[in-house]
Amino acid sequence: MRSFVGIAIVIVAAAPVRAEVTKLGAFTLGQEVKKPATVKTTVYGCTGELRPQINKAKKVVKVKFDGGKCKVGAIVAAITKAHGGAPIANAHGDKLWEGKTASIILDAGHSAPVVLLVPPGPGSKRTCFADDGFAAFWSTFKAAVATGNPATIAASFKFPLKDFEGKVKIKDAKAFATQWTEVIDNDDAKEIAGDLEATCRVDADKYELSLPGTYSELTATKVKRAWLWTSLDSVSPD
Repeated sequence: MRSFVGIAIVIVAAAPVRAEVTKLGAFTLGQEVKKPATVKTTVYGCTGELRPQINKAKKVVKVKFDGGKCKVGAIVAAITKAHGGAPIANAHGDKLWEGKTASIILDAGHSAPVVLLVPPGPGSKRTCFADDGFAAFWSTFKAAVATGNPATIAASFKFPLKDFEGKVKIKDAKAFATQWTEVIDNDDAKEIAGDLEATCRVDADKYELSLPGTYSELTATKVKRAWLWTSLDSVSPD
């Protein structure tokens, strides 16, 4: 009698290889660029304009690509295919592909696709994404405004409060107590209690709040991992 020993062969499909994010177009983070300039190029199958942002040491800290007439869906598909994984998305439609050495963000806040190359970060805890902590700050700020107590409201601000040019607008919490209604008047307080919301800027790591009653704009940024209103600017009544 002849016996047979069966050998089972199991074929395991290999997981897709994730290509690390390293550059956008011809630029990488940390690259030395003495005179940054806008260049026309093709990125992820899309033709548009690419521009690096440098620091004082002339090192690239961010790269921005404006996609012109390109389709958002096509760019999302191309980035996803190139980096082997689905993005993290937020409620505004922005998408994030987090990497170890650099990350890609698709900024949905424009009429044309905008792609950013930025330093690696904490995923969904990045500014404008679900776990960035701003929702809790906003809730606390709304409750403070509802009290009408300037000392309580001041806790949501960083002093001295400056404008975008660095000029001091409000020196400290004591000065805020006498000036706060020039920033948030009664109409603004009602809007804040209602459905007024801050606008997120994924390209700048900040939130902006327009106050129509005083023609002012507050900017919130993280200070030692905590959100605070750090800038106050005037806006045109138009």
